[in-house]
Amino acid sequence: MPGRYEISYWHFTAGTHDIDVLKGGGRLVLDLAKDHTVTGEFFIPAGVSPEKHEDAEDMAGTWRLDQGVVRFEQAADTYIRFVDWSIGDGKLESRVANGPWDIHTILRKIGS
Repeated sequence: MPGRYEISYWHFTAGTHDIDVLKGGGRLVLDLAKDHTVTGEFFIPAGVSPEKHEDAEDMAGTWRLDQGVVRFEQAADTYIRFVDWSIGDGKLESRVANGPWDIHTILRKIGS
C-alpha cells in the first residue's frame, strides 16, 4: 500500500459539462510512507476548476487504511481529506459529489 501515487484521471462533471483537470495542467501526487505519513502536491491552474481560481496545496499529513478504505488527515483544505479512497489494482480512486459537480479521481501507484 505505501508508495508514490500520481494522478491518471481527474474529472469534474456536471450534466454534460466535463472538465479534465489533468489535461488542463492539474497535478496531484501523494507519497504514502510506511509510517503512515503522506507528502505530496495538489495543483489546479486558474480557470480549470469550476471555482476558476488557482489552487496549490501541500499534501503533508497522515493516512490510514480502514476496512479497505484509505482516508487522509491534512491541513490542506481540499476534498482529498473528506472522501473515502478505494484501493485496488495499484490505484487509489474516489468519487464525490460537491454541489452540482461529481469529482472522479484516480491515482496510479508508480513503481513497486
